[in-house]
Amino acid sequence: MLEVVIVDDDFIVREILRDSIDWVELDMTVAAAAADGQEALDYCLRLKPDILLADIRMPNLSGLDVAIQLREQGLDTRVIFVSGIQDFDYARTAVNVRAAGYILKPIRLEEVTAVLKKVRDEIEMEFHREQVLRRMKENLDENIPLARDLFLHNLILNILETDESLDERLSYLDLPFRSDAEVVVIEGEIDDYHGIIHDKNEKDIHLFNFAVKRFIDRVLSNYRAGGCFTLRDGIYVILCNDKYVENHKISMIFDNIASMLNEFGGLTMSAGVGNCVSSLHLAYISYKEADSALKNKFFTGPGSLIHFADIAAAGAVAGETHYDARIIKLRKALLEQLCRGEDRRLREILDEYYSSAGGSGLLSREYIRGQFLELIIVSYHEFCKTEGEVSEIFDGYVEAMRAILQAQTVLEIENHTTVMLLKISGYFNAKYRRRTGAAIARIKNYIVKMRNSNISLADIANEAYMSPSYMCAVFKRETGQTLNEFIIEDKMNLAKELLINTKMKVFEIALHLGYDAPHYFSYSFKHYTGQTPQQFRAACGKGE
Repeated sequence: MLEVVIVDDDFIVREILRDSIDWVELDMTVAAAAADGQEALDYCLRLKPDILLADIRMPNLSGLDVAIQLREQGLDTRVIFVSGIQDFDYARTAVNVRAAGYILKPIRLEEVTAVLKKVRDEIEMEFHREQVLRRMKENLDENIPLARDLFLHNLILNILETDESLDERLSYLDLPFRSDAEVVVIEGEIDDYHGIIHDKNEKDIHLFNFAVKRFIDRVLSNYRAGGCFTLRDGIYVILCNDKYVENHKISMIFDNIASMLNEFGGLTMSAGVGNCVSSLHLAYISYKEADSALKNKFFTGPGSLIHFADIAAAGAVAGETHYDARIIKLRKALLEQLCRGEDRRLREILDEYYSSAGGSGLLSREYIRGQFLELIIVSYHEFCKTEGEVSEIFDGYVEAMRAILQAQTVLEIENHTTVMLLKISGYFNAKYRRRTGAAIARIKNYIVKMRNSNISLADIANEAYMSPSYMCAVFKRETGQTLNEFIIEDKMNLAKELLINTKMKVFEIALHLGYDAPHYFSYSFKHYTGQTPQQFRAACGKGE
């Protein structure tokens, strides 16, 4: 309730004012009633009432004197004057001391009540106004980060008006920049952002982006290196001030941010870095360069820090280089290698192809994606020419096409291409091994069956339905031995068995194994085992 002090040297007036007004209905209470101005002043200084209802003319101190001293003491007490003297000078003084109301005697309670209600409403309005202003100030303080983000956003879009109070605004927003100092803009993007949030609800997505922004702000705040704002979900624009425009310092800031993101949830960020510009008003130029540099993440892969200056330098060379002829040559080599089913050589050629078709980072995204799609299509068509449609290969083909069309980086495209081509190579490898396995078994069986005869390579090749040279190459690749090594090994193993388990003469064993000259058999046996046949038999406890 509002507190009221009444002062009047007329006892009857004091009593009427105190007892005849419904103070409760006015939401007020009479804190004191004084008989003169000095007593009223003492009450007011001690009680600090909301309203003083005072007679103007009184002994010692007049009502006007009391009002003046209350103002000098800094009290906000509202003063309502009561007087029977309609004097212009008094009225003028009442205006000068900002009187809340003026009531003439003889007093009419309706008029007093009306004036008191008016003053009450003014006090309440003033109170609410102060409350509203206080809340607005609190809200303003809470919204400083939003104002800071909006300022930086407008700055890099070059829609901020140039004015001389820019440094004052920077100070108010607590941004560590000077309008006339150098600045560098970085645009960062969370890698695989859409994959990360695909199963999150709106609240979790908002929380995720808020957390990433806070991590970046924390690093920048630690170094007083600049400011950051969210351009859109998953993409953040960082402005580094003149103390952090050198490349090694930018790398330090980026590494700190990358470390925090990795600890947060194994996140990675790629970023483009614009060139340094001479003033804050030119930040939009650095931003455009940073945005252009970030697009090269397609070539460099996730977690990259890409400087526009490096991209620009590479681009100057790109226009002078022609790739088509080399790519066509490598594609032909790849198609030939696929049918052989040799993964190691296939990977070697793929590495060359990737270096030419995508690894340089000098070609357009559309060109690179087209080259890899064409490779997949041609490879599948070549496979179908000889093998027809195989469900396993067809499924891999469809998946590779879809994945390459959706891939965000060259590395993703290369990985999907490798999987598809190795699938085709693996199919041919398995088929080749089934076919050659049967041929090798037929060759070995023929050699064992004909070990007591002097057979030639041509004889074995006819049995295997191969040319002698191709048969030797296949046998060596699949067994690790030459045909001659296998023939000698087979003969020598049988010779050992006959020397140990039979009483056959050495020359008889030689003839049984197809040797025309026994001495040549003995020479071969010693060369193979380090012992003559007789020494071997004796060592095994057998006598001739």
